Amino acid sequence: MDGFQNRKSGKDGLDDFPTPKWATRAFIAHCLPESHRGVHEDLTVWEPCANRGHMVEPLRAYFDIVIGSDVNDYGYGFPVIDFLDGPTPMDHGMEVDWIVTNPPFNKAIEFFERWYNDMPSVRYLAMFLRANFTEGAKRYDRVFSVLNPKLFCPYVERVPLVAGRLDKDVSTQMPYAWFVWDREFLRSPTRVRWIPPSRKEYDREEDWPTYDDNGNEVPF
Repeated sequence: MDGFQNRKSGKDGLDDFPTPKWATRAFIAHCLPESHRGVHEDLTVWEPCANRGHMVEPLRAYFDIVIGSDVNDYGYGFPVIDFLDGPTPMDHGMEVDWIVTNPPFNKAIEFFERWYNDMPSVRYLAMFLRANFTEGAKRYDRVFSVLNPKLFCPYVERVPLVAGRLDKDVSTQMPYAWFVWDREFLRSPTRVRWIPPSRKEYDREEDWPTYDDNGNEVPF
């Protein structure tokens, strides 16, 4: 069974494609510096597309403080906040070091601009995106010519995403990568850091949720 090839929002306009937990663990292990793996006190990450918490949970193993929010209420207790124009944790006096998220692909440019222009105290932005986000004049003009990523981290193996759920048996041909910006990087050449085959190492049986008779995920 092939996973989706063109990621499109549903009729409700929501980009509901949760990220498998193993993929987040692999990103942290292979792309974040050792000093950013839960070593420093008060190191805070904000996941503004928290969905059902599938990325928030593995982030908690590496960051001291994890803040989750989402534009939609999926019933998991995260504050309902639109990242593009809503309030931020910084508005409430919190210091945020990282933003790590899987944003709607068609709003990724706006996510970058919101971070870069309106959140100067947040040093790092990491977004999980289709690898072809590197292409296109509009993305170059509004993102890469403004600040190129410090890291481009493509997965060697595929990361299958499915609309509205996690499915451990699905496959895909779509390549994904992490784009990591550091506002102190100052135009140095982007580094490529491959994420090697990692699913066997970072996948856990308990990561995969069960669903009720209506197809709704049973909270973990």
